Amino acid sequence: MKKYAILLFIVFASAAMQAQTIDRSVLGASGGFYAFSGGSISSTVGEVIVATAETTNFTLTQGFQQSANGNVAVSNITKTALKIWPNPTRNFLNIQLPATVLTANYQIIDNAGKILLSGNILLNQIDVSQLSEGAYQIKLNFNNEQAIAKFLKLGS
Repeated sequence: MKKYAILLFIVFASAAMQAQTIDRSVLGASGGFYAFSGGSISSTVGEVIVATAETTNFTLTQGFQQSANGNVAVSNITKTALKIWPNPTRNFLNIQLPATVLTANYQIIDNAGKILLSGNILLNQIDVSQLSEGAYQIKLNFNNEQAIAKFLKLGS
């Protein structure tokens, strides 16, 4: 009788349990949203791959998508094209800033989104010699504008 009571308790307890769910939302600093006549595609940096595919006016999802709220930390920033060289580099990145820019700050970000270096740009050049070999992003902020570029760091 005791065995039946325990078995009955386990059955009812397991029926009452609910699985954990994961909301498909991420706050990402980079990515994009592209709309065109047949639909749209959105992406964020460092996505975990999850598949969604539909037809009838097209839907495509790859990974956890950024919510409709967008980036909560950034507001009204104009994106500007950024010219850097040499790319790939070993020691220094040269940066061409617009003539109207007197000061700019930078962040060097790895593929995981971690800020590895930051500071103010001096003489339109940044020392990246201490970085490991790999792919990085440089983000510049100046005059309420933001410029982002990708670069490769070669080994010493």
